[in-house]
Amino acid sequence: MHFYGYDGLFRNAIDSTEKFSMSEEINLIATAQNSAVLEKQNHTITVKDLEDYIDVSQAKVFKENNIITIIFYDSGRKYTLDNTGLVSYIGIQNIQKLNIGEEVAATLSDGTEVVITEENVDEYIGSPVTNYKTLGQTEQLQIGANVYTLSTTYKLYYIDFDNKYGDGKGTIYLKADYIPNQYPCQTDGNIETSKIRNFNPSMYVEGLETPDINSKKMKAAIWLLDTEKWAGLIDSSVDTDIADKINYIVGAPSVELMFDSYNTCYGLKGETPKKATGSERVKLFYKYSNKLGYQVAPNGENSKEYGSYLANNSIKSDPEIDYMYYPGSTTYAYYLASPSAKSNNYSIMRVLGNNGGFASYTPSETSNNCFCPIISLSPDCTLNLGNNN
Repeated sequence: MHFYGYDGLFRNAIDSTEKFSMSEEINLIATAQNSAVLEKQNHTITVKDLEDYIDVSQAKVFKENNIITIIFYDSGRKYTLDNTGLVSYIGIQNIQKLNIGEEVAATLSDGTEVVITEENVDEYIGSPVTNYKTLGQTEQLQIGANVYTLSTTYKLYYIDFDNKYGDGKGTIYLKADYIPNQYPCQTDGNIETSKIRNFNPSMYVEGLETPDINSKKMKAAIWLLDTEKWAGLIDSSVDTDIADKINYIVGAPSVELMFDSYNTCYGLKGETPKKATGSERVKLFYKYSNKLGYQVAPNGENSKEYGSYLANNSIKSDPEIDYMYYPGSTTYAYYLASPSAKSNNYSIMRVLGNNGGFASYTPSETSNNCFCPIISLSPDCTLNLGNNN
């Protein structure tokens, strides 16, 4: 279902929809019943009539299967408009007006409808999304000559209320769970269709330079974030409430997105890094080292504050949402689509399960790690959130 933003002119919302060429001068035939707006059965009205009766600046317009649905959030009234010009009244809906970009609608497993905001998002990060793909299964994706097995369990990973990642305020990010596979990165990504700039904003701050674009670590990050390489994961058979809201899919989170998600989920604060003790969780930090790549903290190298890998036990296991941050295994790891400052050419970031869980670097072409795809969703998407086992 496609969403059409509304700027206060109802006729523009209609005219902007393909297959509809209606204007103020074309009459619409109303067959509505019990409507305060359409008082007479079969009364001929115009678009201007609707504007006179309802504050259409509060309307939102959706289209699916050649049917336009008009929802008036101020009154809860809901209408459909088909391509013959026939208006039908559906009824009063229990609709809560959302501030798109600042609020995200979700329905919990018990049917409770909630509004997710920057203030309460930590309560919902890690929840499995049940109206996308079937949870607990795997799917295969072929990229070039290689076939990869990936999880179909996607969880709410982050909501970008500040538009840090450039897809728009309130953009929703889902992450596929880790599953124990081992794959090297390819290096034939296209920077023109890659989201490397979006996912690594610190690397593109004015005045700084990226690592050599032809280095293996940059090629690997570009490939992981190439939307065309991972577009085969967009499945038209899944719930249209989400499928039609997908901006793109890429192969991994970046170190910035992963740390932002982790810190938000656990409510971790602080301005300076410190190492975890016991069961304590501590805030994760990153910084971009000009021309080289990312460094992280709390650092596992005691001689300096930031280094090439995190201290042990920095990404601890969490039985409720394991496989989203902690890999759930001491044997395997998953990629982060950010170049490491460790070497000039080879190293890309990853998260490992050994040593209590931490982030480090790995050779991009010879290492074998798991891919955990990221979906970017429009903020007007409604999520169905399940319970973690």
